[in-house]
Amino acid sequence: MEVQQALRDLIDTVQLLQRKATLAERPLLRLTMELLELCASTEPQACMIELLQVEVGQQKRWVMDYLNQQKGNEQMTRLADDFAKPSEDHERLLLRYCQETWEGARAIALVLDVPLLRPTWKVMHHREAFSSPKGRRSHRRTDSSSNSMSSEDPKGHF
Repeated sequence: MEVQQALRDLIDTVQLLQRKATLAERPLLRLTMELLELCASTEPQACMIELLQVEVGQQKRWVMDYLNQQKGNEQMTRLADDFAKPSEDHERLLLRYCQETWEGARAIALVLDVPLLRPTWKVMHHREAFSSPKGRRSHRRTDSSSNSMSSEDPKGHF
């Protein structure tokens, strides 16, 4: 009974993948579905189901990788389309699409050949002293009211 349920689960997974798959992946998924249906008509061994689970898992990764790639391509297309509109402020768009990081904004600006000056960026977005992903206080606020400690000499402040 457990083997039959696992087989039904695999069939459901492949049917879902067939709807999301590209034209290139569909023939392989169709053959996999035929194999699963053939196994369902017999009494498959548990080891056969394990092999099929591995194969279907690989096919699922291929389809999901493709879908993730398509999603990334769509985001970049939207970004390029947004830059084609003269009404939008390019630096604000860069910040929105780069999750407000200077390095990300600079990289995209370089690719799209859009000028992005660091002083202008600093005025638009103040970094907190504790915002470093490594937990160090490497970034300081740009306004004069911030008194953050340097990460080089923390002993001198105690």
